[in-house]
Amino acid sequence: MGGLGNNTDQAVEAALSHPPRRSMASVQRLFGGVFLLIMAILLCTVAWWTYRGAVRDGVDAASSFARLAANQSARMVESADLLLIDMQRIGRVADWGSPAIVRVAGEELRFLSSELPHVKRLTVFGPNGRVRASSAPDEERDGRVNAEAFFAFHAGGGDGLYISPLLPGRSAQREIVISRPVTGPRNAFDGIVAVVLDPEAFATFFRSLDIPLRTIFYLVHDDMSIVLREPRSSADLPGAPGEVLH
Repeated sequence: MGGLGNNTDQAVEAALSHPPRRSMASVQRLFGGVFLLIMAILLCTVAWWTYRGAVRDGVDAASSFARLAANQSARMVESADLLLIDMQRIGRVADWGSPAIVRVAGEELRFLSSELPHVKRLTVFGPNGRVRASSAPDEERDGRVNAEAFFAFHAGGGDGLYISPLLPGRSAQREIVISRPVTGPRNAFDGIVAVVLDPEAFATFFRSLDIPLRTIFYLVHDDMSIVLREPRSSADLPGAPGEVLH
């Protein structure tokens, strides 16, 4: 009887010893799964915040470059507008029938045009739209602009600064014209003064920023027409080629 009792005790002890081992293995698997889940959540959270940080940094950088480009573009237009104010003084010369006055005015315009690299030419037009004096008289086509929108704006009473959209220029080059009116006796309309800007000067500045991002600059007129895009073609950007802006 004593031997049987010992065998029974050993069998019971052996039977009871197995479930805890199976339960411990299940607990270990459970904790392992929870650990892996927590690590996956942590990694996803870190990846998300890293992505959000990169996007935020990219937006901040793009905004900074956009403000820089806008400020520089505004300064380029404003500096040219200062030339227009000087040219209004020239435009008020009384005797445009005098060859001497025309010669002196042309010399003054050539001097003013050399002050700014983004200026192509300066011109004084009479009330009939014909050229009175120019910094580059040989580049004037027919010397008459009475059919142009910028002339019609001032002839119709517009007395502020006019900025044209992108216009066709000489030799397939494009131009931007800014202009102001000239008043004669009794404040009557007596023509306009005009500065022709080179759009490529704006594009050159945009390129000089050398942004290490996939960036496109647009110079937009107040009528929402695109004056300039840099780069002009998406083919100049990393990735698939795109259409050229016409």
